Amino acid sequence: MKNKLFLILLITSSCSKLFAQPIDTLSVINNILAKSCQKEKMTCDEMSIFVCSYSDFLTNNIELCEFRNEALFAIMNSDNLALFLSTLKNQKSYIPRILYDLAHPLHDIINVDSCIHRLKNLNNIENLEKQILDILETIK
Repeated sequence: MKNKLFLILLITSSCSKLFAQPIDTLSVINNILAKSCQKEKMTCDEMSIFVCSYSDFLTNNIELCEFRNEALFAIMNSDNLALFLSTLKNQKSYIPRILYDLAHPLHDIINVDSCIHRLKNLNNIENLEKQILDILETIK
């Protein structure tokens, strides 16, 4: 994991025009993953930056996509799930790409049952939550 982050930071710092993505955003994504894994609370700004990392501009950066996919499932299995869903509902243009990432996990260490349990225990289950539940039930 540390090697993957180092590689991403090295590539983006040496080829910043190629990716045109500030290192700060990658640092925030790394912070989000770390906070999710440690069950720490995230800020609205951090979550917004994470959701915005699903922009069209970053789809060709394979290392970032893998890292982002891992962070996505960590968020789904954390106390930050409600913040993530509310942020996503406010930034609807990213929903299709995030749903695609959920349907196509890039690693095997996902606790899908825990993600499903967390979603089902939310107070207000709307259309987006139902879509995500359907996807998670499918990949289970």
